[in-house]
Amino acid sequence: MADNGSLAKSPRVDDWIGVAADGRVRVHSGKVDIGQKVTTALALIAAEELDVPLERIEMVRAETGLAPDEGITSGSYSMDQSGNAIRLAGATARRHLLRLAAEKLGVDAASLETGDGLVRARATNQTMSYAELLDGAPFGIAVDLEIESKKPADYRYVGKPGATARDMAAIATGSHRYVHDMQMPGMK
Repeated sequence: MADNGSLAKSPRVDDWIGVAADGRVRVHSGKVDIGQKVTTALALIAAEELDVPLERIEMVRAETGLAPDEGITSGSYSMDQSGNAIRLAGATARRHLLRLAAEKLGVDAASLETGDGLVRARATNQTMSYAELLDGAPFGIAVDLEIESKKPADYRYVGKPGATARDMAAIATGSHRYVHDMQMPGMK
């Protein structure tokens, strides 16, 4: 397994993932996007592990004191650190949601499946959204460092055609603004 330093500092699922009342999944990372489009890659990982469409994944801008403390964004560490933390947090969250649904629907968790931000009972076709299952509460659990994440053969988003880096049109046309494009009063 890759470096777990990010998870050592931020070991709770809620440090990385939250579900809004409207079903959007809010993903936190201590890494910032400085043109490499890491936020798109991290959103894809979250979408994959949680079975939520990419357009419903919201990457929360890193803010000191609120985002996981992951040190610096450099040297391809974003995927090794944040990517793996989000993968494990997502897999842990998904398993927790399956357990909650099993309790609420009165079925065995093995009889459930996830997709489109829903848990569905195969036998009855009864569904509950992730937002309904959590009902505004946090996950309240630690990330399971030993959890098995999805196998690449089962991927629907990662490595598949159709995912365009967020803000790509602005980057391609030169209208995207980077931090080094800022102009402050009195700047020389």
